[in-house]
Amino acid sequence: MKRATQTSPTRDRGQNRIEPQLCLGEVIQTLLAGLPPGGHGLDFVLDRIERMP
Repeated sequence: MKRATQTSPTRDRGQNRIEPQLCLGEVIQTLLAGLPPGGHGLDFVLDRIERMP
C-alpha cells in the first residue's frame, strides 16, 4: 500500500499568515506624535501599549 503524501506545513508558511499592519516602532511613533509637548511622554505610551488587546 502506498503512503499518502502529506502536504508539508512549511509549504504554506507565510501565505496564510496575517501580517500586522504596523510594527511596534510605528505604533510608538504614532502615539508619541499624538502627545502634546511636555505631556506624559514615554511612560504614557508604554502604558497604552500594555493595555492594547
